[in-house]
Amino acid sequence: MPSRYPERSTRASGGMADALASGASEGNLVGVQVPPRPPHHTTLMQVSGGARSVVRADSYWTSTYKSSYKSLLLRREKAYTLAAVTKAAVRPPARRWGPGTASIVRLLVASEAPATQVALAAAVGVSQPRVSQVIKQLTELDAVRATPGGFVGRRARLLDLYLDRSRPATVEPDSFWYSTRSIPEQARRIVEAAAREHAQVAFSADLGPDLLVPWRHPTMAVVYAGSSLGLETAGLVRAEGRADASTIVRRTNDQKLLVPAPSWPRAVDGIPLVDPVQQWWDLIDLGGDDRREAAGRLRRAILDRLIRAPS
Repeated sequence: MPSRYPERSTRASGGMADALASGASEGNLVGVQVPPRPPHHTTLMQVSGGARSVVRADSYWTSTYKSSYKSLLLRREKAYTLAAVTKAAVRPPARRWGPGTASIVRLLVASEAPATQVALAAAVGVSQPRVSQVIKQLTELDAVRATPGGFVGRRARLLDLYLDRSRPATVEPDSFWYSTRSIPEQARRIVEAAAREHAQVAFSADLGPDLLVPWRHPTMAVVYAGSSLGLETAGLVRAEGRADASTIVRRTNDQKLLVPAPSWPRAVDGIPLVDPVQQWWDLIDLGGDDRREAAGRLRRAILDRLIRAPS
């Protein structure tokens, strides 16, 4: 029976069907547009193995075209997936910061006045050319701006970068310890044990943030040590892992990590502390909804300059 509609053959120039029919590989299909659902009266072009045949669609969308259309969509999806994987593979990951860069960033976060490259180099203990490289990188990341008196850090941006790119410089795996005593009491005993062994220590989350910006009862203490430190003499016993521990000891060779920037308290109630920026990092690293909320409060205190060193 003759169709009520005039026959009309359509071929979308540059479309997916033509690309496949001409032998284009799947890897070259990115950006090729899939033809839209045809009108009821359109005569369609079916593609199968590079051969072309006309299929009549009279008042309905033929099952043959549906199959071809799904195949084209699948091929395009595979091509886009391949392109995305390839793009991810060739994109280099963000380089982790070394101790020097992390220390410069902590200083910039803490500084209330512009800092010169000479002052930063002297404070961190690195060369001025190295400071210049770091400042250049941070400027490109919109984390530092230059002023006539020196460089000023954009604190919120610096914190975001610190969380993403900084890792504590440790020289051995974390050691895990447990005690039934309160975290402040454990800390006092650890400080006494470290003094007997002439080891330098400084505390981070959970204890540090609770001493600076009280919010949650500390259930964990991360302590950074400048040398190997066994805590048996402090009354703690070894734990199997983080989940069973009340104290985590991290040995570091980064002396600047053991001392906060000058604007921050070095100790509270006789307990030495790491920089609040590192405390914030450790809160997030330890994880948990209550710690994330405490981290948010500590971050706000850092940004608003609400943490003051005792006079």
